[in-house]
Amino acid sequence: MKLNKKFYIALGFAALGLVACNDDDNSNNDDNVTVVPQDFVIPDAEATAIAQTYSDLARTNYTEALDLAETMQTAINTFVAAPSADGFEAAKQAWLTAREVYGVSEAFRLADGPIDRIDENDVEGPEGLLNSWPMDEGFVDYIEGDLESGFVNDAGFVLSAEALEAQNGAVEETEVSVGWHAIEFLLWGQDNDDQLDATAGQRAYTDYLTSEEATAANGDRRGQYLVIITDLLIENLEFVLNEWTEGENYDATFAALSNEQLLTNILGGIGKFASGELRGERMVPGFDVGAQEDEHSCFSDNTHIDIAKNYEGVSNIYFGEYNGESLNGTSPSELIAMADAEVAAEVEAAFDAADAAVLAATTGDAVPFDRAILSVEQGNTAERRALISDAISALGVLGVQITNAAAAIGLEVTAELE
Repeated sequence: MKLNKKFYIALGFAALGLVACNDDDNSNNDDNVTVVPQDFVIPDAEATAIAQTYSDLARTNYTEALDLAETMQTAINTFVAAPSADGFEAAKQAWLTAREVYGVSEAFRLADGPIDRIDENDVEGPEGLLNSWPMDEGFVDYIEGDLESGFVNDAGFVLSAEALEAQNGAVEETEVSVGWHAIEFLLWGQDNDDQLDATAGQRAYTDYLTSEEATAANGDRRGQYLVIITDLLIENLEFVLNEWTEGENYDATFAALSNEQLLTNILGGIGKFASGELRGERMVPGFDVGAQEDEHSCFSDNTHIDIAKNYEGVSNIYFGEYNGESLNGTSPSELIAMADAEVAAEVEAAFDAADAAVLAATTGDAVPFDRAILSVEQGNTAERRALISDAISALGVLGVQITNAAAAIGLEVTAELE
């Protein structure tokens, strides 16, 4: 449940001046400050209730993400079995719909949870197989200037889930062979239009044909590749959801954490994700360089939705909400208010400011993201870049305020990525 915040909105906007956009692609928030943790004993009842709310939220989010990914899988299988223009559009729309809900779930990253934790057997969570980015498109399929590149066009490479998974980031980080963005590329193709145009990639469904109407070689292998990596994405989402089975697997590990570790993971996770990952990795580099290749979903031009949904996930966790409705459990925001009402108000003011800034940066003239980040010299208006800049600054302030929230309950976390 959110507190009454209206009195503090002006304070939140004033705080935006504290954190300016970085001039490089450093993901860290250089204006982050060290706050001395207060003396506060986290009550067992509140910690247990917060853990339950967080687990419920994870199960709810990942369940919906898996359901929509399975709908996408059905649309892709239908299209590949009988390629058509309508089937292709249906597959792309299913990707966009599923991607929104997965984007919300990304706020569970960086909290030592099953999505990216390394277990006792040194096995890393599946995040890299789900959402690796940026992507060298030529690693997967043909690109402008090289119609024979990628595994799709390498007849000597046997397409299988195991082989493609093994190739993902094996040598270079940009050698992405599986996951959301590999599927995205196979559906949209490169976005080679003028960056001033509000258009995404223009791959034709005929790339999947093997008849005389085919517009690219190896349409059968392209379809096979798309089906394989979609199946693999489903398997990895099933793994994460299974880890959150109530009272079992990682959920049991999570519930057994000390009060301090539990809240450190939760607050540290959303602080690092909001400021270090979303702000520093996904927005600052593209803003600084002004190139469409530096946006997150660069083939579909869905980056503005990625940003909005990623931020929504952070807000969900802090306030214990999903789709704008309370889960009727205890949230971190309530514990912070119990410990220090002034700090709680400042954190909520930062969320208010971020709400407004992210909304402005992901709607209207700020869409699509690749056009909005163009420099003024390239023909863009200063107003578009200012909207992105304001959102970057607001997320930086939010990261600082989340570290302050942790300090209010006796914890020390950082909003910086390692």
